[in-house]
Amino acid sequence: MATGGDDLKAKFTTFADFGKNDKTKTGRMDSKQATKMLKEANIIDGKKYTSNAFDITFTKAIADRQKKSDPNYPKGVKTINFDGFADLLDLIAGETKKNSADLKAAVQGLAGPKTEGTTGTANKDTTGRMTDTTKYTGAHKERFDESGKGKGAEGRKDVAANDGYVGDYKGKDTYDKKH
Repeated sequence: MATGGDDLKAKFTTFADFGKNDKTKTGRMDSKQATKMLKEANIIDGKKYTSNAFDITFTKAIADRQKKSDPNYPKGVKTINFDGFADLLDLIAGETKKNSADLKAAVQGLAGPKTEGTTGTANKDTTGRMTDTTKYTGAHKERFDESGKGKGAEGRKDVAANDGYVGDYKGKDTYDKKH
């Protein structure tokens, strides 16, 4: 059974890696991701505790870690790991005069990052027709192979042969045969 700290760490990792691919997932969170998480947990409410106040607290949490000579926080770093996040919640609790355990419980209660306000597919039939490569004609048809997969630059650009002959020369490679 997961303990509260493990659950908090899982939520931290979920928000820290949200929107990143496997190559860019670091398990560290920047101010933007932390703001999103705390807004969804209603810790940043825009009235009693604003995102501007949070940004200052976030920077302070990083500076506190650097003063402790934490090797995970070299000079110039702008992201926090899970331990820094726990310290950040403690700093926020002190500034907002709330209990740190209540803040951690609010974060643990999150389902995951929301995607409200993002653009969805308006009409899947239209999108399907536009992306159906079997209906392409002319030069656009040449950009895809038989399976419908794009050819990349090979399908977009006419590449010169650079073999010393002008285009459409019919006697190519015949000089050595005649002489």
